[in-house]
Amino acid sequence: MTVFIAKSINGGLSLGSEHNRARLKQHLRDNPGMTYRIEAQLPESEKQRKFYHGAVLPLWAYLNGWDYEDSEILRFLHHEAKKEFNGEMVMLDKKMVKRGKSSKGKLQHLVESLVTYLEENYAIDREKVLSPSEYKYWRDVVYSNGGPETYIAYLKELNHLA
Repeated sequence: MTVFIAKSINGGLSLGSEHNRARLKQHLRDNPGMTYRIEAQLPESEKQRKFYHGAVLPLWAYLNGWDYEDSEILRFLHHEAKKEFNGEMVMLDKKMVKRGKSSKGKLQHLVESLVTYLEENYAIDREKVLSPSEYKYWRDVVYSNGGPETYIAYLKELNHLA
């Protein structure tokens, strides 16, 4: 499937470079009558990225019994999530292997897929342990006022985690 990425600017769509515009025009010429689906994507925010790295990945590490404060473990889990939930198959040394693609612009899908995985495999209650609003409350109010150092410690204090 061919993908074209455009950005809404002043009531129109911008494809960015001249190369991308030329590619789309050629695709339109080569495929008369083809139907196109335009799907809006909300831009990912810094808040989403903080929630992912500050709550979702540490929870996954904690549920595995790993040190959820170790940045190397969290980096490993991020790469595993990219492979599992945003990966592609590529040929490497005559073998097909799964490679993780960038999560830039796809973070919302990645987080949703990972949270669903955690629900199915670890029986977590999304509303209790992975609520973005609860994470924001911990970060902005509880942590800022000398509360638990990590979101996991905060969840333990609330008896949401064993």
